[in-house]
Amino acid sequence: MALLMINAHEERDVAIFDVPGAYLHADIGGKFVLLKIEGEFVDIMCDVNPDFLPDVRYENGKKVLYVQILKALYGMIESALLWYTLYTEVLQKEGFELNEYDKCVANKIINGKQCTLAFYVDDNMLSHVETAVVDSILDIIEGYFPGLVVERGKQLNFLGMEIEFIKDGKVKIGVVQYLKGMFEEFDLLTGEKLDRTYTSPGAKCLMTVDEKAKPLDAQKTEFYAKFVAKVLWVMNRGRPDIEPTVSFLCTRVKGPDRDDWCKLKRLLCWTKQTVEDV
Repeated sequence: MALLMINAHEERDVAIFDVPGAYLHADIGGKFVLLKIEGEFVDIMCDVNPDFLPDVRYENGKKVLYVQILKALYGMIESALLWYTLYTEVLQKEGFELNEYDKCVANKIINGKQCTLAFYVDDNMLSHVETAVVDSILDIIEGYFPGLVVERGKQLNFLGMEIEFIKDGKVKIGVVQYLKGMFEEFDLLTGEKLDRTYTSPGAKCLMTVDEKAKPLDAQKTEFYAKFVAKVLWVMNRGRPDIEPTVSFLCTRVKGPDRDDWCKLKRLLCWTKQTVEDV
């Protein structure tokens, strides 16, 4: 949020870009790691690369294929760190300095002005007052990681946020599309409609725990945690008005009951109303 305000106030040129298959750029290092592929996935791998066919074996009547992992693979616990190490080494090689307080922000003074690169895994936000500088940095990063997916202009999408830089050094942030997707997902997963009307996201009894309420079953408990996490993200990215309600719902994630479920649905219904009113 601070960087978005700085970019708006200084009227910087901003580029959003993604590094496709980021983890796969990082070497696994000195570790010896094997991946066991089974069943129909063996056929898929062999269709992709027929050179694997002579190495297919059978164990208990099932096809298996053992491959050595050479690159950081999605799903491996150390992959994120391997990618981060590689990426920051590249940035430092190009003269960027990591922010002392946020190690996912890097800065470099170019033509007397600050160039800032903020990243969340493989999603990046690059800014400088000169468009030519932004172009040159994109070209440099493209040289290391070909195939960048770049978005430019006054209206951008970054980490689910709809960002619009408007005149007078102002920025508008929205999460409307993210919310609409969340509402559709809730209907699809739970089979329950968010069609009730409320005047506020939380009732007077919001902070009161009903000791007599029955606990949710395992599936609804999972759904509860999932959508509380989603509204927590929304709260931090563009909807601070739902913070009191979300804060309470977060305290109930470990053992939600039917009353908590109703409170979550009320929040979602009210938030949906506000989106539809836009």
